[in-house]
Amino acid sequence: MSFISNYIFDYKNKKASKKPQKRHTTTYQEAKNIGILFYIPENDETQAQTLNNWVAYLREQGKVVKTLTFLDINTQTNPYNFQFDYFTKKDISVLGNINSEKVETFIEQNFDYLFCIFLECLPPFENILLRSQAKCRVGKHIETKEDCLEFMIQLPTEQNNIKYLIESIDIYMEKIKN
Repeated sequence: MSFISNYIFDYKNKKASKKPQKRHTTTYQEAKNIGILFYIPENDETQAQTLNNWVAYLREQGKVVKTLTFLDINTQTNPYNFQFDYFTKKDISVLGNINSEKVETFIEQNFDYLFCIFLECLPPFENILLRSQAKCRVGKHIETKEDCLEFMIQLPTEQNNIKYLIESIDIYMEKIKN
């Protein structure tokens, strides 16, 4: 992404964060529709396998899971064992617009929970999160991105990885009763 598109994303994201949205949380046990917005650096097979296992686990629990990621246009292999939608640099205009029907469909989904599986928030992800219709957005605590999530998990420095984030999400979601 270009400097200009990042700058425009920042502007749009600040504007979107000021629009109040009604959100409410249901118990995780009652949740049926789960969204996963994820980004795992290319060639990180260990973390990709962790995500594969988690998606399979969620589906075994009877959850309907929809996934979205950002892919580098040069990606040659697919390390995931589940169907996912994606967008690339080609889908992002110089003016910071995401021109992807898959992204718009994902944003409009009324997920019970939207899990954010990434360690750094890319500007397009922040835009997706701010515009999302999800009832509850959950992910890693990222300073200055508090508007993007209802439930943030602080990862210890020595455990700053996807596996620990997913394990933490599972632990906390099981504890949400009301």
